[in-house]
Amino acid sequence: MARLGSTNGNFRECEQFRELVTATPRSRKALTGRAGVRGPRPFLLGSAAASRGRCWRCGLMRYQVLGPVAVAGEEGPLRLGGPKQRAVLAALLLHANQVVSDEQLCSLVWGKRAPANVRGQLQIHISGLRKLLGHDTILRRPPGYLIKVAPGELDLEVFSTSVEQAMTDLASGQTERASERLRGALGLWSGPALGGVAETLAEHEAQSLQERRLCAFEQFFDAELALGRPARLVDDLRRLVREYPFREKLSWQFMLALYRSGRAPEALAAYSEIRLRLAAELGIDPGGRLQELHQRILRGEDGPAAAEPELREAVTPAELPHDVADFVGRAAELAVLDRDLERLPGEGVRVWVISGMAGAGKTALAVHWAHRVRARFPDGQLFVDLGGFGTGGDRHGPLGPAVVLAQVLRALGVPPERVPDRDDELARLYRSVLAGRKMLLVLDDACSAEQVRALLPGRSTLVLVTSRDRLGDLAVRDGARTLPVPPLAAAESRALLTRLLGPRRVAAEPAAVAELARRCGHLPLALRIAAAELGTDYPVGLFLAELEDGVLEGLTVAGAEHTSVAAAFAASYDRLPPELKRQFRRLALIRGDITGEALALLEPGAPVEAHRRLRALAAVNLVEQHGRDRYRLHELMRPFALARLAADEPSPASLPSSHAGVAGRGEGLERQPDGGHHAQVGVVLAHGVEFAPRQRLAEQPELVQRAAQPVGAVGFRAEFETVGGEGVVVAQRSGRDGCAAYGRAVDDQ
Repeated sequence: MARLGSTNGNFRECEQFRELVTATPRSRKALTGRAGVRGPRPFLLGSAAASRGRCWRCGLMRYQVLGPVAVAGEEGPLRLGGPKQRAVLAALLLHANQVVSDEQLCSLVWGKRAPANVRGQLQIHISGLRKLLGHDTILRRPPGYLIKVAPGELDLEVFSTSVEQAMTDLASGQTERASERLRGALGLWSGPALGGVAETLAEHEAQSLQERRLCAFEQFFDAELALGRPARLVDDLRRLVREYPFREKLSWQFMLALYRSGRAPEALAAYSEIRLRLAAELGIDPGGRLQELHQRILRGEDGPAAAEPELREAVTPAELPHDVADFVGRAAELAVLDRDLERLPGEGVRVWVISGMAGAGKTALAVHWAHRVRARFPDGQLFVDLGGFGTGGDRHGPLGPAVVLAQVLRALGVPPERVPDRDDELARLYRSVLAGRKMLLVLDDACSAEQVRALLPGRSTLVLVTSRDRLGDLAVRDGARTLPVPPLAAAESRALLTRLLGPRRVAAEPAAVAELARRCGHLPLALRIAAAELGTDYPVGLFLAELEDGVLEGLTVAGAEHTSVAAAFAASYDRLPPELKRQFRRLALIRGDITGEALALLEPGAPVEAHRRLRALAAVNLVEQHGRDRYRLHELMRPFALARLAADEPSPASLPSSHAGVAGRGEGLERQPDGGHHAQVGVVLAHGVEFAPRQRLAEQPELVQRAAQPVGAVGFRAEFETVGGEGVVVAQRSGRDGCAAYGRAVDDQ
């Protein structure tokens, strides 16, 4: 692409900077002596290197991937090898300060045509780069390699940081500063990204980098238009529109720049050319934004005589809530979203449903990732609380699509008087306003696919939906992708508690902290409430003792009872139909796993219906599914279900209480030919023990004995554990030492 700004001076300073980048030491001194040349300021803009007083002339390396892949050291440019070696270096730089596995490097550089000795060739290229850059720069970190890059050394990192800072400036109304930052960021590019590398890497990564460059251009042009400087943009926009004829945002900016420069006939001619091109090659009409601007020009609105820039058009919505400062873990989930973003089609819509049980940290994950990638969405980031399962004192119930659409349109700058009342007109205007804009839309706390579907734009937007429901219908009908969010891993729970309580307290009571994480079910909400209740000096061990009186009661913020684990669970439970409420309550009487066949013995209905009820509860994340047909309640969900059982079914007559009845329903299981029936008998046994008065065990021990023998023998530990202390006696009577030993272990817990 031609060097933008050569006719109007927009990027002259950055062009001079690029001369400094590639100059030899002798010519560099001459260049920095020119009038008006201030040296490599843009490259150190806001970086840690600048604050330390470091620059590349003082030992700071310079890595370039935004153009031909190149490296410069203290003595100037370094001589790199051929396309493959440049590709290895670029692949490492694109993941600077991160481990890139051997397998990934080989895939990025050689692709599917890798030779048999590809690992050996990779090592040869790594060895050559180490000789060039230093052995302490590229490190072996199994299962791959890592390149150490300091702040300010990599042009891509400086570019990304500058664009992100510019977006913050725009959101706070500092348009002039944002324009300067964007001008500097764009000046770092010296041609198509990843020039000179192997074709495989270029095909895989270059398009994504170019998309980021175009987004920065669009943001820069928005800022300049808002500052009332349209004339200087016309030539650059004309070249970009020719190169990217189907990028409607650039076409819109080109028309507006012409019109505000007093060249209305040319603006109208540009619209005609765009309309004909879209019709001939794609068979579509221009987007709503282009059509609206065309009508404004025809009516003479917002003409060239306007002295004040229309800031509303340049203000970009930046509605993301604050990122959680002590966010931990979720590396796998973040990696899934990162990989998908790199493959996101430029004009397509991607919808992700981030689902999990109440308190799992779905919103925190969505907001954290959205902040990480917001620079990729220069036209704005919208955040809408749909209130699907909302808890708290300000609980307002699920928002209807019409309310949300009107809210979003106002955030996008549509005057209130132009927001229509009818739902269908709202939806059409919403899609038209978003057309051609590259935006990130976070729809938080959705309760149904219908609530979300009306809010999906036509194109060019990434949508993150968080919900306690899997929203399977959204995946089937709208192509949404699903990202489940489970409770934290044990190590992640410890890391979160370390941040919340401090390393000293965690080190002082390591066992108590581990037990607290387990009692909280590794649920982020529960862990945060526990940390808040612990304060600054309350012993963790004492708090655990208090939880013995009622874990859910203990996991409540004092003075804010709506901020509790129980309140979060209740919001999910309250939305269930009556039959699923009853089923959920009665599952609390089973400590271990349960299957559809066992459930059919415990409740009226055929096994097919039992399977349906379990799947329905799993779809809203009130039970956990693991394996093909095995379900269980979360550590904290069982006491909640027991509390609801006591409140909603206080009469024992409503519960199956006869051991004989349970035994009768279990007879068929013992005749099944495969070993799976043992697990079913164990569950039925557990159900009977939970319901029956303790004295009934002495009257009918044969059922417990008959079931305990096969369960213990085949190793269904979870099912045998559900028997509890009552099962110790019958385990001993069974004559199986293994069952008896495990029974005693269970009894001691």
